[in-house]
Amino acid sequence: MNQLRAGDDGTIKIPYRIFVGGIAFNTTKEELKDFFSNYGAVRDTKIIKDCDGLSKGYGFVTFYREEDAQKVMNMGTIFFKEKRLNISEAFRKPQLVNQQAAMDLVTVPMAAPTTWTSPSSAAPVYYTAMNQQINELSHVNNPAMLMPDDFKAFTKLRVDNHLFNKENFPSHFKFKEYCPLVFRQLRERFGIDDSHYAASFQSPPLVMPSPGRSGAKFFISKDKRFYVKTIEGEDIERLHNILPQYHHYIVEKHAKTLLPQYLAVYRITVDNKETYLLVMKSVFSSKFKIHKKYDLKGSTVDRQASIKEKTRENPTFKDNDFTKDNAKLRIGDEVKKDLLQRVKDDVEFLTSLNIMDYSLLVGIHDADLAEAGNDVDDFLGGVDSNEDSEPESPREADSPQESDSPGEAEMLYSETPPTTPPANCNDHRERNVSLGSTDLDMREEEDDTEGFQSVDEDRRQCYYLGIIDVLTFYGAGKKAAHAAKTVKHGVSK
Repeated sequence: MNQLRAGDDGTIKIPYRIFVGGIAFNTTKEELKDFFSNYGAVRDTKIIKDCDGLSKGYGFVTFYREEDAQKVMNMGTIFFKEKRLNISEAFRKPQLVNQQAAMDLVTVPMAAPTTWTSPSSAAPVYYTAMNQQINELSHVNNPAMLMPDDFKAFTKLRVDNHLFNKENFPSHFKFKEYCPLVFRQLRERFGIDDSHYAASFQSPPLVMPSPGRSGAKFFISKDKRFYVKTIEGEDIERLHNILPQYHHYIVEKHAKTLLPQYLAVYRITVDNKETYLLVMKSVFSSKFKIHKKYDLKGSTVDRQASIKEKTRENPTFKDNDFTKDNAKLRIGDEVKKDLLQRVKDDVEFLTSLNIMDYSLLVGIHDADLAEAGNDVDDFLGGVDSNEDSEPESPREADSPQESDSPGEAEMLYSETPPTTPPANCNDHRERNVSLGSTDLDMREEEDDTEGFQSVDEDRRQCYYLGIIDVLTFYGAGKKAAHAAKTVKHGVSK
């Protein structure tokens, strides 16, 4: 038998054993062994189960030969029972994990009933549970029409271990998914397959810096397509209250909207501490660098980037900066008409829900700057670009919504610029932007986010737009803030 190998992080690699995630919950050990026997002689299989004897959706396969295990590792995508399996190396982690440090990031080691873990030893709890919920959801038929009860539904996963694997995983935690059928339909409307959604979090997500006043924590998937934001319980309630209207609007508009693309809402409870997570799709491209970005509210009062903000590597500019820069979106009359109609419809929808204080986030990719090599690592700077600015209202410093928009702007773009600068934003020919035959060659891989291409031959730019921060309602607090702002500036703008 091959010897165990020590890894750089103190873990011990098992060369003839592989970790297998994404296993269908009705799979038996024998079925798993029969399947992997097609790739080599299998010595043993293990499916991880909870205290009630139910599969957790992952396990381990041990081969007799290291070569067979490596062959499976090198195969890439493998499907079993119509499920995409997540294959990775298996490690033994002998040392204890600092559980509290992991908890501070809403992360804990991957669950396993022995000391064997996957290399993602700090994978988020929500990733482990999310994959189980997605696998479970795949066995539920997608209804042709959602019923009122679907907007009240939830699923819960509860883990209760006693003196068992406590070094690697919380002994007790709960995971709750809100309105699973509703959000599955929303993901489908936004063109996101659940297997791809889960695969984006196959590796531990990147933890963003602190967003400042809001106190929210941000995580972004390694492929930069999705980000996860911790939010307050009152925001969950607000979203839940507007979810039926939001779902209807997305369906009615065939997802052709600038509204945030809400993909899932979860709650994690560890040590009696509840953490709410909101998953959204990135506004900006996951492949193309954003060279300049603006957070626009349609106001001129205190709407310029601070001196401190402008010194950052990737500052977020505001309305007055947009005017001062003489910035323009050169998209042509036809696309302009469609875009303005889309904005008008979205704003009317938000107004009907008594929602205010949202922003239009604009990101500009400049192909000429990219070709000139003016691309730097985007994954820099704090998440809140407004930390040093004066609060706009008496409640602003205590309001998560006020400081979130620049924070989201900081994280909605690619960490690594493309090796070949794109000539086009995307190839969404079925959408409103037709790129035409005069465009330069596209990259081999299409962009996954809709962008608007400049029609100015002298400016090869792509524009990415989205409305953000739509969970602020115009109530008594906002009325008081508006009055204070009017007194301060002498005019309401």
